[in-house]
Amino acid sequence: VFGELFAQLGAALAGAGIEAVGPAWSLYDRADEHGITVHAALPVPPSVDLPRGLESLHRPSLEVATTVHVGDVVRLGEAYAAVAAWIESHGLQAAGGAAEVSLVWDPEH
Repeated sequence: VFGELFAQLGAALAGAGIEAVGPAWSLYDRADEHGITVHAALPVPPSVDLPRGLESLHRPSLEVATTVHVGDVVRLGEAYAAVAAWIESHGLQAAGGAAEVSLVWDPEH
């Protein structure tokens, strides 16, 4: 799914002559009790006119719990578990969805 989403996003931006100005993001927002909404995102300059079918998504500035996962994507769940455990151990609660920044993108892994 992610490969297809990022391929579509990249093609739309390239077709409009827009280059990303940072790494790819995967954003997960809780849609309702039945699922989540997944966003494929690439940062672009704030003044660009996006092509039809794309929308600008602004993330609020807030404090977050983070970790860096190095390795195969199949072990990414371990990083999420570590963040969740840290949040719980500090008496906090997650206030929204999750985000992943892909510093290295390999669609095969």
